[in-house]
Amino acid sequence: MKVSRDEVYAAIDGERDYQDNTISNKFGHQRDEVCHPVAAEILMMEDYIARARKAWTDEKGTGPALQMVRKVAGLAVRCMENHGAPKR
Repeated sequence: MKVSRDEVYAAIDGERDYQDNTISNKFGHQRDEVCHPVAAEILMMEDYIARARKAWTDEKGTGPALQMVRKVAGLAVRCMENHGAPKR
């Protein structure tokens, strides 16, 4: 099922909102107070990629795997928000 780039970006934006709200609610931090090093962001992305792979290989369907991919995209966006977003 192909979706538009706008729908993809909306899903990522929603994930980023969720990440920011979760950090604030769980730990009492504001968005600007949390800045993980780039290496930590990469490790988190790798963990969620592994979770996506496991969901797919366990034949849970593409839905659970794609939920993990959305999380990875959100983490990548957060990393670039905090450390810079080089243009192509």
